[in-house]
Amino acid sequence: MSPPSGPGGDVSKVQSRRYKVSYPVLELEGLTANFEKYLQGLGFTPDQKDLIVPQVETVTPEIASLFLGVLPVGESVVHRSRLQGIKNMIPLRIGNIYYPQEIAAPYMDQLLNDTAFDMPAALKVAGIVITREKINIRSYTRSTREERAALSVIRTHPLLEVRRICYDDAGGVVTMHRTIWDGSKVSYTFDRPIDFWK
Repeated sequence: MSPPSGPGGDVSKVQSRRYKVSYPVLELEGLTANFEKYLQGLGFTPDQKDLIVPQVETVTPEIASLFLGVLPVGESVVHRSRLQGIKNMIPLRIGNIYYPQEIAAPYMDQLLNDTAFDMPAALKVAGIVITREKINIRSYTRSTREERAALSVIRTHPLLEVRRICYDDAGGVVTMHRTIWDGSKVSYTFDRPIDFWK
């Protein structure tokens, strides 16, 4: 196994014929405008594949509870699920995105035919712009066999679950994200003003 093509990878010799590969840890502050371009900006070549065919689904009680009930049970959404990582498919995360159907419907052909289709950029052209996000980060201890296989990790490997709800200026829901990260390859850092002690 070789380190990813880009900065931050490190190979160290631990025994005569054995080497330890250390991968870089991505530092994130929250939502990236485009994850593939973010990786390219760090010097990596991104890689991704669809885990399911983008499809129209109905919001289940489980999905509604994940996202605080911002969309009611029974509402139609377009679900997109991708495995995203670095060239040669070094997996970083599983990204599940849910769009209200009325927002995503005009772009179904692109979603079905282009794994790298930049949905937020297309929505911006249409005048739908994400201006606020609500984010929740937690340890993820109930991974499925399929998730572990996709991320190439064992059951005890640390994973992070990141839930995000993205809104437009009017407070309407634009997207809901549920991302399962390989916890050894990501760090979230938040830098914000506070006035608790003023």
